[in-house]
Amino acid sequence: MIATLRGAFHISAFGWYTFIVNYLAAKDGEELPAGIFVYGGPWKYLTFLNLLLQMTFFGLAAVNDFQPGKKAESALNRWKDLLFSVFAFPVGMFVVLLFWTIFAYDRELVYPATIDAFFPPWINHAMHTFVLPVLLGEVLVQPHTYPQMKRALAALFVVGLAYLSWKGQSRVKKRFSTSETALRLTQRLQLWFPAYNKETSHATVRLFVAFNLIQTFCPHLTSGNQQTGSKN
Repeated sequence: MIATLRGAFHISAFGWYTFIVNYLAAKDGEELPAGIFVYGGPWKYLTFLNLLLQMTFFGLAAVNDFQPGKKAESALNRWKDLLFSVFAFPVGMFVVLLFWTIFAYDRELVYPATIDAFFPPWINHAMHTFVLPVLLGEVLVQPHTYPQMKRALAALFVVGLAYLSWKGQSRVKKRFSTSETALRLTQRLQLWFPAYNKETSHATVRLFVAFNLIQTFCPHLTSGNQQTGSKN
């Protein structure tokens, strides 16, 4: 009876997350709200990555339920337990708790009201609310073997650092690789250097870009000088 309930739960959860991921993927062809997928597409959102993670885990859990023999000793079961304890449960809980904490403080920071016309309320709860009860249900219906704390935290740290590094790199590439940025760069050079033209040396351009990078990532340098000047 317990095995049947466990199998039905895993199949239902896998089907649910597959439906949600396909629903979001189908939205890609529609007119998107301004700025929602500016860089990195849906892959930059931890919410979307978490949905893929949950779908993968419950898919493995469903396959593991149909394994013959001693499931606890199988490699698939060990990988399933590792995926749940190190990634699926911590990341899922983090997404739910962080999203609703920020949403309660100021929803415009994490889920602007303009998105409501694109994503109906039920999909918001599917992405940010329903994840929690499904994870708690998994804890109740399926016992897990948990890895050592140090190894689990190390793996979670590496994956988190990789995600943040990729996201930061995507943001920088978007900021400094668009034609709009190139146009602003040319206009500034022409304003600051009247003699600027297409034959201007590349060294001048590199110097200007370096200055803008410093101004972008170290704004406190400029603001500090302004505050000092105001006090004088």
